[in-house]
Amino acid sequence: MNDQVMTYESLCYELEKLTPNGSEYHQNPKQCLQFIQDRLTNARRIAMQAIQQRNEMIQENNTLKTRIAELERGNKSE
Repeated sequence: MNDQVMTYESLCYELEKLTPNGSEYHQNPKQCLQFIQDRLTNARRIAMQAIQQRNEMIQENNTLKTRIAELERGNKSE
């Protein structure tokens, strides 16, 4: 039983290390876990936005390349 208590206490301590040093997280594993989950959710949202912006820029770049190629072909035929 003592090993289980130590494991729980160790887990709580590790959770606290992943949160800011505020006293509101001390000895409160549920609040620590919520903070970490919120951070991960926010990080995922930011990453998804960055991926979407990158994809939009790639699409716009391809559109511009196509337009440039069309203009170059038009200039050669004149």
